[in-house]
Amino acid sequence: MLDGQVGIITGGASGIGRASAKAFVAAGAFVVLADVDEPGGREVVDQIGHDRAVFLRCDVTRASDVAAVVRAAVDGHGRLDFLHNNAGITTDDLWLDTTSDDTWDRVMSINVMGPWLLLREALGPMRTGGGGAVVNTTSVGAASVVPGRGAYCVSKAALAMLTRVAAYENGSHNVRVNAIAPGTVDTPMTATLPHGASTSSGPPPTGRRGRPSEVAAAAVWLCSDEASYVNGATITVDGGWTTAIAARAAAAAS
Repeated sequence: MLDGQVGIITGGASGIGRASAKAFVAAGAFVVLADVDEPGGREVVDQIGHDRAVFLRCDVTRASDVAAVVRAAVDGHGRLDFLHNNAGITTDDLWLDTTSDDTWDRVMSINVMGPWLLLREALGPMRTGGGGAVVNTTSVGAASVVPGRGAYCVSKAALAMLTRVAAYENGSHNVRVNAIAPGTVDTPMTATLPHGASTSSGPPPTGRRGRPSEVAAAAVWLCSDEASYVNGATITVDGGWTTAIAARAAAAAS
């Protein structure tokens, strides 16, 4: 599906990023994993194989780190075909009036500025190479309030808009930009949530959390030629949680 392609995955040391690295390699690609977690990132590369992946430490809020990762991909392989902007953080049980300046800035820097910096660096090589695909990991929280995670929801809503703007600006250059919006997926980020629950609004109709591999499959598809006419879209991977929210609201109003 992606034979011979080269791409970058941020937040590749764990969770969805780790699953995406394995899924992209299984589809035939070479991946550059970028993360601040060096032991985790190197472990993923050891599992995948050093002939199919490389790890580079990268703080996505640092322009110099981002530039170095993109440069390494292009210089090492002569091309850049896809980018999965997956690195992100959240907050737990913080209402807007109890969120500190530092926490707000950190969430926005990693969840919004990071993907923008990666996009800015990656677009040139993709255009030069004839095109490419970008997938941003947003969240169901971009469109539905998740109590206690206000900064996270706002940041993911901003990332959703960044996706649409970038899709509009780059479609004529054969660079597609899309997003995936996971619900609660079984990753270290969601470890503090009650088991089996998606949020305080209750579990999805499937009655379980998602698996990282289920989100990774959507990312691979969006970067493949099978999704060649998909641009500016958000694919929701939430087990029906968003639908359940609407159904509960309708039932409460009746």
